[in-house]
Amino acid sequence: MQDRDGKTIFQADSRQCNACDATVWSNQAEPTVTDDRDQVLDPMTAYQITSMMEGVVQRGTATVVKAVGKPIAGKTGTTKNTTMLGLSASHRTSSSASTRIRQAPLARHRQYRRRHRRSDLH
Repeated sequence: MQDRDGKTIFQADSRQCNACDATVWSNQAEPTVTDDRDQVLDPMTAYQITSMMEGVVQRGTATVVKAVGKPIAGKTGTTKNTTMLGLSASHRTSSSASTRIRQAPLARHRQYRRRHRRSDLH
C-alpha cells in the first residue's frame, strides 16, 4: 500500500526484489519477483468469479463505475446499505454508507392510531 506520494506505507508481501529500489531508471529491464507462494484458488474459478463481478459494473447495480474507463469488477451491498467493493488489476477499494430509512409521518400516525383504538381500551 502506498500513499499519494508513492511511499510504501504497508507491505503484506514478504518476497524480496533486489532491483526494485533502483534510484536511477535508465531503460534497464523491469525487475522480476519470483512468486513462490502456494496457489489457493483454481485459475478457472478465479476467472469465473472475476467475470461475474465485472458484470456488476458492466450491466448490474454498479454501472455508474463504468465512467472510470478501465476494467473494474465489484460487489455491491443490499438495499439497506450502500456498500461497494471494487477491484481492478492494480487497485482494491471499498466504501460503505449505511442508510437509515425513515418512515413517513403519516405512516407513523396510522400505526399509532391502530395501536390505540378505543375498542382496544375496553
